[in-house]
Amino acid sequence: SASAGNVVATLRPYVSPRGVALPYPPSNGIILAGTEAQVSRLITIIRVLDQAEEETLFVRSLRHRSAEIVAEMLRMQFNHGPVVRNHAEIWTDARTNRIVVRARAGLLERVSEAVKAFVEKKTPVFEGR
Repeated sequence: SASAGNVVATLRPYVSPRGVALPYPPSNGIILAGTEAQVSRLITIIRVLDQAEEETLFVRSLRHRSAEIVAEMLRMQFNHGPVVRNHAEIWTDARTNRIVVRARAGLLERVSEAVKAFVEKKTPVFEGR
């Protein structure tokens, strides 16, 4: 999870002159004060920042495989099940034939290994071209 000090520094422009946002290092927490609407807005921003801190990107250019087909294979393999938080965001750049994946570190490592295994496959793979 994100460092409370870093999150508070990011929040500063959004804290009203009468509001307060202070890091509490012993628990990596944040102390908020202000109107109910202000505190609610800050909590929403904190949640987004905290989630973004936990996710990283993987970008891979493909030479001999279609990025769209590899992406679809990854979606089928990793984005099943009801818990969306455990899914990876997977998209492609058709112009460069790149695959881009955003996910939590553990899942991203598994996705990276799956891409490597699929791309390095010695047997030909029919890609419907």
